[in-house]
Amino acid sequence: MELQNVLTKGAVPMMIMEILRSGEAYGYEIVKEITRRSAGKLEFGQGTVYPLLYKLEEKGYVVSKRNTLPNGKERRYYRLTEKGLNELELSKKTWRETSMAISQVLGVNPAGVMACA
Repeated sequence: MELQNVLTKGAVPMMIMEILRSGEAYGYEIVKEITRRSAGKLEFGQGTVYPLLYKLEEKGYVVSKRNTLPNGKERRYYRLTEKGLNELELSKKTWRETSMAISQVLGVNPAGVMACA
């Protein structure tokens, strides 16, 4: 499985929910925030993020509302739900455990984890 598919299935939804933990945002803001937080190493287009937002909404992890801008255009804002927050915490725990296990097999230290003696 190629890296893009792996990220899209697990890591990107988790990153979206983490960004929404701070408050509501619309898709383009989420795209830009992922790029900003990753120092430009991760860049996803709106074509990747919006389908994931729709899936997260179907699962009840996020809710959305439409706001009309002063210029008359509509923008859809997303917000993390309590169910989404619980899923985010579980996903982050699983990510940490999996990352540590893979790092041990590869003989490398994951970022921010101290080496065991």
